[in-house]
Amino acid sequence: MALRMNAFLINMVCIILLLSSGFAYELSAVYPSSETPDYSTNPAMSTIRPALSAIGDFDGDGNTDIVLYDHVRAKLCICMIRPPNYQPSLALGSNYIEINVHGYDVVDLASADINEDGRSDIITSNRVLVNVTVWYAQSSEPYFLDTPDVKLNCSKKPPANLTIAKLRPSMYPSIFVTVPTERNVYVFHQSDTGGFDPEQKPSMILSLKSPQGTNLDNNPIRVAIGNFNGCGAGVFDGLYDIA
Repeated sequence: MALRMNAFLINMVCIILLLSSGFAYELSAVYPSSETPDYSTNPAMSTIRPALSAIGDFDGDGNTDIVLYDHVRAKLCICMIRPPNYQPSLALGSNYIEINVHGYDVVDLASADINEDGRSDIITSNRVLVNVTVWYAQSSEPYFLDTPDVKLNCSKKPPANLTIAKLRPSMYPSIFVTVPTERNVYVFHQSDTGGFDPEQKPSMILSLKSPQGTNLDNNPIRVAIGNFNGCGAGVFDGLYDIA
């Protein structure tokens, strides 16, 4: 009996060793060590949280760009994607821009062409950064003015979960900011001519209080916007139509 048990244990050890070596081989085949990103050579990239990112055409050249949040240095890092036949003389600005966002929390990122000028704008948890272009008199290269344009006064607590949508085709995009700690959605509408006030206050507040008899306090809120009720845009929190 003891011999059988020892043989069984030896077989199990061999199987485990074979599986582990094969798994290691698969990993090395898919992710060779020589191709692993070396963040030590780029200190700026080593502090970026990949989860906080958004995509959009921030320079208006037709290519989708990427914006990432560097939480250590408190900067938004915009990486402009260029076509293979990229010519610097035809490009709009630099292919890498950093925006200083010291002084306020960034817990979510989104993008939309808020002012409809053909370039995506950056929306953070409590700010709207519109890409403002300043043309130099003796240069055809634009300069990006990295100044926060609008402060969204939605809550003293850190908000999260941004959604941007047009309520009607004739309206400028509105911003929906979910505050899970308050279970509210703050809706910010632009004026009829487009744009926000410098200190933008919510146009409306949608309450996401739990219906009687249900317990949703431990569930995160993800808001989607669409024509759920057949008579216009609505806001949906995953369970029921609230607008």
